[in-house]
Amino acid sequence: MKSNKRKGIIGLLITLICIGVFGYFGYDTMDDIKLGLDLAGGVSITYQAVEENPSSEEMSDTIYKLQQRVQNYSTEAEVYQEGSNRINIDIPGVSDANAILEELGKPGSLIFVDESGNTILTGDQVASAKAAIQEKNGQKSYVVSLTFTEEGAKTFADATAKNIGKRIGIIYDGSMVLIQQ
Repeated sequence: MKSNKRKGIIGLLITLICIGVFGYFGYDTMDDIKLGLDLAGGVSITYQAVEENPSSEEMSDTIYKLQQRVQNYSTEAEVYQEGSNRINIDIPGVSDANAILEELGKPGSLIFVDESGNTILTGDQVASAKAAIQEKNGQKSYVVSLTFTEEGAKTFADATAKNIGKRIGIIYDGSMVLIQQ
């Protein structure tokens, strides 16, 4: 009987020591739990496409661009499609919805630069841009088809004539996305 009592006391002491060690070193499972909008608060935004039936490529492209922008606010942010023409954005842990709406609503920044980093032309000189598929020698590749304004077409023609054999870079929202020769 004394043996069982001793084992019980030793077991209790070991348990208390373990609890004390975990408590002292800050073992806290709550830090590992990711809180969503319902618990952490945050911003939830729903965008609806202007076109009634946008293509799946247009929706995917928009989702990708929005994901790139919301990552600046939270690594927990989610961007996902709802139905055929709506995109939801959930950003937990932020509170200024107006600032986020303003930032997300800005058009992307597009700049063409020469090898030295000098601006050749900007997105203001692009009339339209659309995704396209280019087929060459039986190989399909995805490209962006640009239509320049009258001023942009002249500026781009002059720049390419001056930069024959040199690279022209494209910077979108501050990130280099293409260097083309």
